[in-house]
Amino acid sequence: MSEFNDEHYLRAVTKLGDTRKIVADRDIYSQSGIKLVAAGVHVTSDLYEHLIKHKLLSMLDEALSVENMLDSKCILADVHDLFQANEKLQRMSEVIDKSFSEQKNSCHSIPAPARFQVDGSP
Repeated sequence: MSEFNDEHYLRAVTKLGDTRKIVADRDIYSQSGIKLVAAGVHVTSDLYEHLIKHKLLSMLDEALSVENMLDSKCILADVHDLFQANEKLQRMSEVIDKSFSEQKNSCHSIPAPARFQVDGSP
């Protein structure tokens, strides 16, 4: 089975689409050139059986976006909350150089596959 056709991952992604909005950002094709899912379609568990029958042309998560995807702003907000909730971290943050603050504001975007796979919050 191709790395693009992990049945367990495919089941998890399509099942997640039942509770969170997952949309195809672009058309999804099989290796034989058949369009399996059109761009803009909401991906749910209803598509599992259709997708599992084919070998995908590319990684599924590169073609999908999920509602509330992880991004650098989310990470920075979580870091800030952690620092504020812990006295030791709060003191440490007071010592950190201002350049760190400038760097954190210029975080690069996270690749879509990583955003898709990392965020587990509803």
